[in-house]
Amino acid sequence: RRTHCSDMRKPSTKLPIHDRQRELLAGATEHRYKDLGGGEGLQLHVYAPQTGAEQPCPAIVFFYGGGFWERGELSQFAPQCLQLAERGMVAILADYRLGKNRGVSPLDGVEDALDAVGWIAANAERLGIDAGKIVVGGASSGAHVPLAATMPEDGIEPAALVLFSPIVNAVRESVIDLFGDKKTAKSVSPLHLIRKGLPPMIIFHGAEDRVQPVGDVETFARKVLRKKNHCEMNLFMGERSSYFNFNVNAEMYESTLNAVDDFLVRQGILASGAGGGATTRLDSR
Repeated sequence: RRTHCSDMRKPSTKLPIHDRQRELLAGATEHRYKDLGGGEGLQLHVYAPQTGAEQPCPAIVFFYGGGFWERGELSQFAPQCLQLAERGMVAILADYRLGKNRGVSPLDGVEDALDAVGWIAANAERLGIDAGKIVVGGASSGAHVPLAATMPEDGIEPAALVLFSPIVNAVRESVIDLFGDKKTAKSVSPLHLIRKGLPPMIIFHGAEDRVQPVGDVETFARKVLRKKNHCEMNLFMGERSSYFNFNVNAEMYESTLNAVDDFLVRQGILASGAGGGATTRLDSR
């Protein structure tokens, strides 16, 4: 079903990542966007467009799913990045801080999203990026951090948002303790920060998602609409939270990626391609 809704703290240890797609990072150029001290920092992995374009290109930056802001796989969106680079985008994987037992909170992740997108915009010319066409997105808590960074009027201003299984309600009982208290959680809870003037967004969510119940996401989408913003909600019946990953369901990966491509074309961010819209059904029923 599709509904149109037009203090820095250093991790105590490096985050161990079991990354089944690590080899795909070899095709990217690495840039440090943030120093954490002690020789550690946060990196961006940048895939150059394959079209040989001479003009600045649109860009998309993905924040990987963090499993309740605890850990994840940096290369989760590497397959999507490779495909979108072939379509003429500068495609970027962003690392960010995760892990409560390492002295890191979700607030640090939101700060990292602000810094990552700010660094990309400031370095757009040397990266060959059109600074007015920077799209941000991610999955689960990796969708929450750029979304929460976008909600305030003084936050980041992406050209669009691409959100997979986003955590939109930070004041739910199951996650509020990660933020310390309700007031802090509410300050970065997208569901409670909806305003006019948000960038266009597309959301993909599984109806059986146990991390973020779909009801909150549908409520978020409706409220975004009521503020006269543009949002598209794609609901997958019978699915939980990882259906769109290439190494989980290749058909769903293709379907959602084609939907992202179509969305970016309709928003005037990406040039129309020969492939057209989605080649497989979005609804998994």
